[in-house]
Amino acid sequence: MVPVSVRPRRTGRPRGERGAVIVTVALVMIALLLVAALAVDVGYSRMVQRGAQGAADAAALAAARELGELPDAGPAQQEASVLAARNMVGPDATVTTRACTAGEAVVAANARCYRSGDVAIVVETPFVPDGADPEAEYVRVRVCEANPQFFSAVAGVKLTSCATAVAERRQIGNPFGTGIIVLAPPETCPGLEIQGNADISVTTVGAVYVDEACPNNAMQGIGNSLRLEAGLISVVGGTSFNSCGPHCFPGAQPKTGQQPIGDPLGDLPHPPLPTTTSSCASGNGTTCSPGRYNSKKDFGGGQGTITLQPGIHYFRNGVDFRNKSVVVAGPPSPDTGNGVLLFIESGVLDMQGNGTVELTPPDLGDYAGISIYQGRSNTGTSKITGNTEKNMGTVYAPVGRLEIGGNARRNIDGMLIADSLYMFGNMDLNLVPPMDISPVMPEEVIGLYR
Repeated sequence: MVPVSVRPRRTGRPRGERGAVIVTVALVMIALLLVAALAVDVGYSRMVQRGAQGAADAAALAAARELGELPDAGPAQQEASVLAARNMVGPDATVTTRACTAGEAVVAANARCYRSGDVAIVVETPFVPDGADPEAEYVRVRVCEANPQFFSAVAGVKLTSCATAVAERRQIGNPFGTGIIVLAPPETCPGLEIQGNADISVTTVGAVYVDEACPNNAMQGIGNSLRLEAGLISVVGGTSFNSCGPHCFPGAQPKTGQQPIGDPLGDLPHPPLPTTTSSCASGNGTTCSPGRYNSKKDFGGGQGTITLQPGIHYFRNGVDFRNKSVVVAGPPSPDTGNGVLLFIESGVLDMQGNGTVELTPPDLGDYAGISIYQGRSNTGTSKITGNTEKNMGTVYAPVGRLEIGGNARRNIDGMLIADSLYMFGNMDLNLVPPMDISPVMPEEVIGLYR
């Protein structure tokens, strides 16, 4: 029997699979390296994105603040772009304007686009976000930077970090009605002066504003028992009160060093010169129709009653009502409704003496609520004084001086606005301000809108 040799059975992989493990390991290593590389680049990208967000936030806030100082949006946008670039590129970075491309954002007509190195910046203002407050101003800033790529470029991946910020500028509204406003120019000291023991109430929802900047006596009081009550007393300069402590201000204490508010009626035009001349008929008293008075109207000495018919009474050279009582009566006017406007183009209003006054203001038209309007070039001193009650609407003398005093009650259903104001005597002045005319204080809140 011929012996049979048995070849040992071969174990392990087939010859064709030799080196497969090495290839697999190599591929896995490459994949791991790519993942690690992408992780490095993505991590760096996120770091750049955080920097871009900080730059966008700072730029938007700066632009919002700039909007409060300049009416043109251009400087605000430029300010935002430069600040964003310096935060992203370096303190010496400069920016250049460029054409906005539709691919980087939905660009509105009021957006401007800039570049600084690899940083692209878009600043848009005015901008209206969803749910925006119509009283606020908004700025949107978008900052994008193409990231440096350490490994991801091998995989054909391009990374860009972008961040967007919206800032708002909101003026603080004023909860107080406008009661007394003194628009004093710098040379008028004091702007508001109170002498005697006057009791002046502007109600707790009203305010007193003194725009005078005199450091020591923009608002000055002399008297042991004067009383001024208001929800807010705002003075640009300083105050001086002789023998008067906190008890003189049962409402708010005066605040000094405040910002001026200006004239809330600054856009109110003069009434047109009437085409007809007023006529005054005598009877049991004197009744005057609306119209123009070409020369000074002096109703003479002694007591009596002057009845003014509703409309605009246009005094070209002042009017003297001394010791006369003044009332409003007659058919309504198409211009003023049931009330009267006294317009003093030049000269002064003299309402001194012991006549009572019931000067009903207009209840319709441009001059609704205003009883007396002293012209914008009339620097004269008008006087409302005496020892009898006098009731009227707003008294407006934007460049003139008002003197109000005596020993009786004064009721103002409106405002007192004058270049300078002198109040004296033992009068009881009660002023009810219109709440629909509330000046916006020139304070502002600037913050990010989220």
